[in-house]
Formats: sequence, C-alpha cells, structure tokens
Amino acid sequence: MYVVFSGGEALLRKDIFEICDFAKSLQFDVRIFSNAVLIDRRIAGEIKNSGVSGVEVSLYGREKAHDMVTGTRGSFRKTLDGLMAMKERGINVTVKCPVMNVNFREYGWISAFAEKNGFGRRFDITVSPKDDGGRGPLKFR
Repeated sequence: MYVVFSGGEALLRKDIFEICDFAKSLQFDVRIFSNAVLIDRRIAGEIKNSGVSGVEVSLYGREKAHDMVTGTRGSFRKTLDGLMAMKERGINVTVKCPVMNVNFREYGWISAFAEKNGFGRRFDITVSPKDDGGRGPLKFR
C-alpha cells in the first residue's frame, strides 16, 4: 500500500517529514506530489532521509509555457532548481504534465528533458472541472 501527500503543496507543511515518518512506521510506501519550487539542497536531503520512495513534479514545458500555466513568473526556474537538487540526492523523480491546448507543443521537450536527467515521465490529456464544479480549467482542453 502507498500513500501520496499532495496539496496544494505538501511541502508547505512544517511537519511533512514527521508525517512521512509516521506513514513509513505504518509500512506505507510514501510519495510526494510537488511543484518543486520549495525544494533546495536541504529539503532534497530531508526528502532523501525521510525514505520517501518518489516525488512527482508538475512541469508544463519550457519557461514561457510553464510560467504561463502556473501564472507565476519565475516558477519554471524554481521548479528546475528543485528537480536538480533532487537529482543530486538520487531521489526517484517523475515529471508529470497535463497536455493542454497551451502546452501540447512542449511534449517533446519535456520527454527529452526527463530522459536526459534520468527522471520518469507521465503525460495526461485529462483536464477536468474544479472540485467545486467550476468549469474554468476546461478552456485548456
């Protein structure tokens, strides 16, 4: 059995590694879903030491596409920094990307980037309404 800590952003919790330790004590395989913007060398070390089996990181393409999808200028660079910090620590990383009308041309670049860096990769064409029923995301199908 496995458990995934996600969010929002799971790494915003100050006690996330205590929670991971507790889940491991219950014999769960522990994984984290993240945007990686909070991951530096120190946090990557904590992830490695916590016994987390893998981290899945959302990556939407190169800088222009990624920052446009996240709505945050500079998020691409921070995500790449987090990915490289985890690579340095030997953490099992999977890059994941919802393929949308605004980033479908980035598919090849993401795939090559993941392969070059030894990351797994996963793509999904599903774009769903928000949990509250809001249909805003559907414009990206």
